[in-house]
Amino acid sequence: MNVIFGHQIEEHRKVCRNIVIEAEKLLTNELISKRLKAAC
Repeated sequence: MNVIFGHQIEEHRKVCRNIVIEAEKLLTNELISKRLKAAC
């Protein structure tokens, strides 16, 4: 159970990082970018 849950968290982090990277390409506003990073 913990192994599966841990894997899901890892996947979530990867997706989250990708969203932040994409957002940074689009957004010039650093505050928004920092908020996104904090959310992840």
